[in-house]
Amino acid sequence: MDIKKGKQIDAPFKLLVTGPNGIGKSTFAADSPAPIFCPTEPGLDEIDCHRTPRPKTWGEFVAICDWLIREPHDYKTFVIDSVDWLAPLIDAQTCIDQNWTTIEQPFGKGPLMSLSYWRSMIALLDEMRDRRGMNILLIGHVEARRYNDPTTEGGYDRWQLKLPGKAGALLQEWAGAVFYCEFATILARGKRTDTGERVVHTTRSAQWDAKNRYGLPPTMPLSFEAFDEARRDDRTAELDGLLATKSEADQVKVRTWIASQADKKLATARAIERLK
Repeated sequence: MDIKKGKQIDAPFKLLVTGPNGIGKSTFAADSPAPIFCPTEPGLDEIDCHRTPRPKTWGEFVAICDWLIREPHDYKTFVIDSVDWLAPLIDAQTCIDQNWTTIEQPFGKGPLMSLSYWRSMIALLDEMRDRRGMNILLIGHVEARRYNDPTTEGGYDRWQLKLPGKAGALLQEWAGAVFYCEFATILARGKRTDTGERVVHTTRSAQWDAKNRYGLPPTMPLSFEAFDEARRDDRTAELDGLLATKSEADQVKVRTWIASQADKKLATARAIERLK
């Protein structure tokens, strides 16, 4: 039995990159290692990349995945652009299977029945990673949805993945990291102003969903190079430099907190952000 210990930094990544239209999600993906795009939506014409034919049915999408799993090629990253435009293909296949005229028939069961196809997609992507060592990068759009927080009174709007039912939660659970992309803003004279800088958030907030298993900083530039460097970077020296300016008691407090965390790299990144 081949038992491994520690983080596998070189293991193929599983990314779900979300955000509004035009923020640069596809450009981010185009800079990943040897990418091949599966364009489920129009809009890649301005990006210099390799792409498959646009699938019109669920069966065509499965055929693309099978080709990448079984046939010889040199691609290293599979990009689905976007997962929310894949949803109509899955809904259509579900309707064929159930002999429905619409995914809303019968009421309430459509999204639940289609969930099996999202699980099948994940199985194909996992096979691609295991057999071919390919990275997986999923692009998704977001929409404002009402969120009823059980810990507070009332609810509020937050940006969530534009997918039906529990499909979004399933993909977020599967991904190694979920990014929320936006333009950075600053608060000046009581007004929030766009800086023009595109950034990635890697931790969840009241405004968006995000997740990070790669020990990334909470916020970083929207560039694949920044992600790759952060994923491989040991920031111990940077932490030591910041702590050198603090009292001994503060140093002990920070290091004790980091030691208590399961993900030391992520804890180090968060401590650095707080100390800056």
